[in-house]
Amino acid sequence: MLQSRGRMVNRTAIKLLASAGILGGALAFSTASYAVEGLYRIAPQNAPHKSFDLPGSGCPYNVGNTWNNLSLYSHDNTCATGDQRWYIHDTGGGKHTIRQGGSGGKCLEISNAGNGDGLGTWDCVGADNQLWYFDLMTQAGNDGLYGLFRIRSVRDGRVIDLDNFNTANGTKIHVYADSNNSAQRWILWGNGGMHKDFEDDFNGSLDTGAWNQANFGAGRFNGELQKYAPGNAYASGGSLHIDARTSGCTGSGCYTSGRISSKGKRWYRNGMFSARIHYYESGGGNMGTWPAFWLLGNNINEDPVTAAIIGGSCWPTSGAREIDIWEWTRNNNGASYVNNGIRDNGGCNLPVHQATNTSSWNWGDWIVVAVKIDGGRVKFYRGGVKTHDIPDAGLANEDFAFVFNVAVGGTLGGATSDFNTSGKWASIEVDWVAHETN
Repeated sequence: MLQSRGRMVNRTAIKLLASAGILGGALAFSTASYAVEGLYRIAPQNAPHKSFDLPGSGCPYNVGNTWNNLSLYSHDNTCATGDQRWYIHDTGGGKHTIRQGGSGGKCLEISNAGNGDGLGTWDCVGADNQLWYFDLMTQAGNDGLYGLFRIRSVRDGRVIDLDNFNTANGTKIHVYADSNNSAQRWILWGNGGMHKDFEDDFNGSLDTGAWNQANFGAGRFNGELQKYAPGNAYASGGSLHIDARTSGCTGSGCYTSGRISSKGKRWYRNGMFSARIHYYESGGGNMGTWPAFWLLGNNINEDPVTAAIIGGSCWPTSGAREIDIWEWTRNNNGASYVNNGIRDNGGCNLPVHQATNTSSWNWGDWIVVAVKIDGGRVKFYRGGVKTHDIPDAGLANEDFAFVFNVAVGGTLGGATSDFNTSGKWASIEVDWVAHETN
C-alpha cells in the first residue's frame, strides 16, 4: 500500500525442489505418477503452514491403528518424526504407501467407499485402499519452493481433499471425487517446511494483543477519502473482515473503512509472510476501492508510538520501508493486483519502487499470497507459485509488521463515482495470516 506520508507430464526423470530442502527424498517419473520416497509434512495449498495430523502428541508419536481421524493442524515444530511426519514409500508402478512417523509406521487408508469418507492409519497390508498416486499438478518455480500435488487413490481414483475448503485446525481431511480445485492440492515439505512463529486464524474476537485498529482521519495517506474507524476491522466467523462503507455523499470523509497493523506487537525479520484472502463487494461494482495486504517497517513514525519499542523513522527510510504483497487496484475494473518493494531514495517521502508486478486474478476468489525474504532476494508468491522476485536492497534484515486495510479513492483507488450510493460496501476477508522462518 503506497504510503506517501509517515507512512502430468510425460518427461524423463527429474530432480525437483531439492535445493530448498523440499521434496528431500528421491523423485522420478513413473508411468502412473511421480515416484516419491522420503519423510515429509503434507500441507494444503490453502494453508502451507499446516499439516496432515492425527490426534495425540509426543516425539516420536505413533497412535497405532486409527479410524477416520486424519485432520488438519498447525505445524507443531516438535520433532523430526511424529504425527505430522509421513513417510511416502514407492511400491512400484507409480503406487505409494503413506506411513505415519517413519518407514515402519502404519499406513494411511480410506475407511469406506464414497465421497467424504475419512482417512486413518492401519497396519500395512498392501491393499488398494492403502495405495496412492502422486500427480504433479504445478511444478515448483526456479527457487524450488512449493510444487503442488494431487494425491489420488489407487482403489477408486478419488483424491485427498480438505473438507469444504476449510483451513481451521481440526478440519477433516477425507477423499472426494476429483474436482480440480485448491482444496485438493498438497505440498510436500521434505525438511518439515519452515517453522511457524506467528499465526492468527481470527477465531473469536480480534486479538488486540497482536493487532492495532487504526483510528485515522480522511486524507491522511495518498489523498484517500476514507476515515479509518476501529469498528470497521473485526473478527467474525473465523475470519478477519475489513469493511469500507459509504454514507451516500461524495468526497473526503464520506467513507469509513478499517485498517489493522501488528506494529509494536508482532514484527519479524526475513522469512515468509503469508495470508489467505479475498475481496468482495455489494452488487453493481464499487470502483474506487483499494484493498491491500502489505508489510511496513516496525520503526515507522506512525501511530501507535511506544518509545520503548518504536523509534521513529519516516517513510520509506530504513526502519520504515514497505513491501506490498497484494494490492487490489479496483479502479481498473478488477483486472489486476500489484505487488512490489519500496525503499527510500535518500529521504522522507522519496520512494524507489524496486519492481512492480501486475498480474490478473479473478477477483472474488480466495487466494494465498506470500513474500519470502531470503537468499538476497525478495520473492513473491500467489497460490504457491512464484510470480517474480527482486533484489533485497534495503529490505532484508528489516523488522516488518503486517498491515491489512481497504482504502477508498486516492492514488490507486481512483474515481469513486459508482461507490457513492448509500448502502454500498466493499470488504476483504482474511482466513489466516502467518509468519514462518527457515
